[in-house]
Amino acid sequence: MASIIVDTVELVHDLVEQIESVVLKPLVFIDLEGVILSRDGVIAIMKILVPPNPVVRLINIYTLGKEAFDGSGPGGQTLWDILESKDYLKVFFDVRDDSDAIYIRCIRRD
Repeated sequence: MASIIVDTVELVHDLVEQIESVVLKPLVFIDLEGVILSRDGVIAIMKILVPPNPVVRLINIYTLGKEAFDGSGPGGQTLWDILESKDYLKVFFDVRDDSDAIYIRCIRRD
């Protein structure tokens, strides 16, 4: 399976555009990697797979920070909009620490 490292806002826009362009609202498979992954830890990488595209996007959250979630695609949606949307079925792997880490970094916008 191929992968692409997403370490610029432009590549985040490309990912959002790919998700928006799927005719039927897709499944979005998500996994996070980090150090002490929780509200007290650090998210380093967010892995996203959007079938039927077999490419895994490795989003460098450590480098991009909140910009990874705030950059919009051509349809005006951000990655955060997609994560919040009821139109996309999100599949997380061992979501306990992942959801805690995303919540503390994105929902509680300082």
